[in-house]
Amino acid sequence: MKENFLIKIETWHKPDMGQQDNVHGLDPDTWKKVDVVYIDIADRSQVEPKDYKPEEDPTKFKSVKTGRGPLGPDWK
Repeated sequence: MKENFLIKIETWHKPDMGQQDNVHGLDPDTWKKVDVVYIDIADRSQVEPKDYKPEEDPTKFKSVKTGRGPLGPDWK
C-alpha cells in the first residue's frame, strides 16, 4: 500500500436502528465523502472459516459479568 493510505473508522452507538444521518455532525463537504457501511456482527458468512473462533461468536457468547447474550436471530 502507498504511504498515504488511511482507513479511519469512527463508531457511535445511538439508541435507534441506524436511521439518523450524520450523527457526528460533519460539515456538508465531508459528509458527501462518507461511506456508511452497515455490518451484521452475527452474520457468520462474513467470517472466513480459518478466522472463525466459537468463543468469539456473538450468537454463542454469553457475558458472565452482565448476563447479556447470546445474540438471537432477530437481534437487530
